Amino acid sequence: MSRLRRWILATALTLVASHGNGQQTADSAIEQARQLLDRGAYGASLSALDSIPASTALSQTERRSIATIRAEDLFGQGKFDDAVAPAQTALDASDGLSKQDMADALFLVAKVAVAGDGSPTEALERALKAAVEADGPDGLRALRVKDRVALVMSTSSAAEAEQMMRDVIANADRLPDNFARDKLRFGNTLGIALLRETKFDAAREVLSPVYDGRVKLLSKSHPETLESEHTLGYVLRRLGRTQEADDLLTEALRLRIQVLGSDHPDTLVTRTIIVRQLLDKSKFDQALNESRAITAALTARLGEKNVRTIEAMSDLADALSRSGRVSEGIETSKRVYSLAVEAIGETKPETMNVGHQYAGLLYQSGRYGEALSLFQRILRATSAQVGDDNIDTIATLHNIAAVLSDLGRNDEAIEIYRYSASVLAN
Repeated sequence: MSRLRRWILATALTLVASHGNGQQTADSAIEQARQLLDRGAYGASLSALDSIPASTALSQTERRSIATIRAEDLFGQGKFDDAVAPAQTALDASDGLSKQDMADALFLVAKVAVAGDGSPTEALERALKAAVEADGPDGLRALRVKDRVALVMSTSSAAEAEQMMRDVIANADRLPDNFARDKLRFGNTLGIALLRETKFDAAREVLSPVYDGRVKLLSKSHPETLESEHTLGYVLRRLGRTQEADDLLTEALRLRIQVLGSDHPDTLVTRTIIVRQLLDKSKFDQALNESRAITAALTARLGEKNVRTIEAMSDLADALSRSGRVSEGIETSKRVYSLAVEAIGETKPETMNVGHQYAGLLYQSGRYGEALSLFQRILRATSAQVGDDNIDTIATLHNIAAVLSDLGRNDEAIEIYRYSASVLAN
């Protein structure tokens, strides 16, 4: 009987020790995964999580941590659809925990929604409400949500997004220095809003120190640094500083391929900008081959109705036309515009940009009536969105005047030219 008792005691001690080792493995794996995530090593972070034995007993907090890190890793890899489930798991595992934990989980869900194809409005509203309840309207959590709100807003109301980010940054400046990474994020979003307002000099002034700050704080090759390098390169391109833009975009592409992979959405977006550089340099065949490859990769990764894919297909239409395949370019542009209207919405800036290109191709091929009709359609949407004196509205008016002139309607064209000149002069 005593032998049996000794066997039971030894078995129990073994089970306790086994549980303790499993717990230690889970704790260390979670911490390792979190550190790798912070460095932007998303694949290695996922591998650390996958090393936790499936039989390990996990607490609610540990389950939440694993789901949060997994969602962030998948988000970082550009696998936005795959990130939805673990983000929801993290939210479910936050039930009954602190207001701060719940706010952080709702922010994660909203961040994934912003990057995906669905409307993020409801998710952002829930996240902001929770953040305010957790630590006030000017706390870091609320500022993080407002940053994502402004990023979404910048595509349709860039001036409002700029003002929101200036308010966010003013509040963030009162935070301790250990939130420097968040402050750089806020500066990057302000730069994007200025870019979308076509305030290129102002955008460069904001983005240059953000880029330098991220290099110093994170590293030259961190994904967040590469985000800033890409955006700054694009701004320099729009300013006509071609060589500087080429240098930054080429380096951003090299490092994004190295860190994120050649088919990551961010890498493909940088490749898209380089295609536009090639077109500007009249390297049409090289641009066409690269554009075909980018479009195929984005279609396979995100689907043809994703905004990134649509913009790449628009570049493909331009490359086709400029390389002498005019009919194929027009048909591609027509299809892209239809996709954009269906998937994004007719009045969204991305759709109007695609429409501008389609109308331009129609005009260049001598189909003036169709071009005029489409430019007028875009004008109504642009004017309603940004007003009659916005640079985008004036650009559309200028195109309409050019078409009217070729149609022989010179008096109408001259009136539009005069109006445009007076607005630009003021």
